[in-house]
Amino acid sequence: MALKGDALVVEQRGRSLRLDELGSMVVEQPALGGDDRGFRWLIEEDLVDRLERALRFTARVLATIDGTERLTHAAVASALLDAGHSGWKTREEYQRQPSSGTIGMADSRIVVATRPPVRTREELHHDPKSVAEDLVHLLRRAHSPSRR
Repeated sequence: MALKGDALVVEQRGRSLRLDELGSMVVEQPALGGDDRGFRWLIEEDLVDRLERALRFTARVLATIDGTERLTHAAVASALLDAGHSGWKTREEYQRQPSSGTIGMADSRIVVATRPPVRTREELHHDPKSVAEDLVHLLRRAHSPSRR
């Protein structure tokens, strides 16, 4: 744990949390799944699970640092970094064919925001799975336009 500029940063291997004085949070975690011995895949259901956990975590942090709920809304975004050339599969597709598929041709940095971009704090607390699914849908469209 360290202070970097105006933010508190907590880092573990491959993961981090950045929290600044305004309550802005960035959660970084690995996106790729699959087999370490071969090609790594973006597994759609795993991305939803990871984003949902990150949203639940940020809701708990907000409850801790802003118990009076002065922050009523949040802008929600997600990014895939250095994963544009990875393949994208559903869990079922991966289980059926773990070592074959089509690789992506997207940019190395894909950033999406929910639509509408601002969500109520209550929505993030009570329905993080829906928000995570919306983000993954947008990421999939940006990463693999043919899979719409």
